Amino acid sequence: DEDFDEDVDEETELAEGGAAAISKGADGTAETPPAPHYDPDADAADQQWVDRLRGTALSGAGRSTDAVLNCPACMSLVCLDCQRHVRYKNQYRAMFVTNCCVNTNETLNATDATSLGDGGGSRNSGTTNHEEVYHPVRCSVCGTVVAVQDSDEVFHFFHVLASHG
Repeated sequence: DEDFDEDVDEETELAEGGAAAISKGADGTAETPPAPHYDPDADAADQQWVDRLRGTALSGAGRSTDAVLNCPACMSLVCLDCQRHVRYKNQYRAMFVTNCCVNTNETLNATDATSLGDGGGSRNSGTTNHEEVYHPVRCSVCGTVVAVQDSDEVFHFFHVLASHG
């Protein structure tokens, strides 16, 4: 119980601007203590983490991505390296993902693969030579459908938040 009282006394002193809250620097100006939840090295550490993560998925160093993709519902990271669709600016394709679950038990059939894919395939009278099969891809954090995976195991993202770099 005495420890609690000491903590309360220190908090009161800090709130009232007491000696523990402000100290004088060498030049006589007031110095405030560092914020307890601020890490000045956090940005550098985060960049190293992303570089390390992308390095495991990419063979070439120095490659850039068109966007970093996040789930629209929970903001979880779902892709660090992707290509933006040439025609549909809100769609991306990728080979490597994170925080995603592919439901291989469920299939989606698209009669026109060009509406989801990279623009390949023929458009003879609105149909293609074969019907592409896709599997829904969900965010593993919240379950929101964020993409589909084709038979070549390429992910096609269409329901994501993209931060363009």
